Amino acid sequence: MKHVLVLVILILGLSSSSLQGQMPESVFSFVVNNQSVDFTDLSTESPTTWLWDFGDGNTSTQQNVTHTFGAYGNYTTCLTVANNFGSDSTCQTVSILPPVPIFSKAFDPPMISEGQSTTLIFTIDNSISNATSANLSFVDNLPAGLQVSAVPNISSTCIGGSIIAALGSTSISYSGGDVGANSSCEIMVDVTATVTGAFVNTTSDLT
Repeated sequence: MKHVLVLVILILGLSSSSLQGQMPESVFSFVVNNQSVDFTDLSTESPTTWLWDFGDGNTSTQQNVTHTFGAYGNYTTCLTVANNFGSDSTCQTVSILPPVPIFSKAFDPPMISEGQSTTLIFTIDNSISNATSANLSFVDNLPAGLQVSAVPNISSTCIGGSIIAALGSTSISYSGGDVGANSSCEIMVDVTATVTGAFVNTTSDLT
């Protein structure tokens, strides 16, 4: 009888340890691509069921899933996993932010003689975003040998904003403007070459 009792105790001890070792732990990663997010399950202990709650009223029972959020914002996304030995949940904050507009500039024409003028064109491209990009600003410091023309012909296709480009100055600034969703706009100012040479024009980041 003693040998039988010891055998039963050993079996129970192994079973208890085995049960604890197979509890799942919920783990996941995600990659944001504009409003579409790829969620990947990394949970341990071989879950057999998955429940994603994306925080926007939508759910999924797939192990790995791609979800598209309908609006920009912060969402608390949770994954609950389970197997025969229990369940576990974990949550992460997913930030869906509008893409930053693409900011570029060009001279038209790109080559002029001393004393001639060219149009400096700043382009703000928001075509890949579904949201208006608001309160934009930048400062452009002209290189030595270029200055704002006596007749600068300032124009803009952006929404609002203030353009400062005083005749004869070497600085152009824009502030407080917007560009609509899925669109682009331009700001144009004429500048004049006061000397001969090649000029490298550097602009601050668009903020």
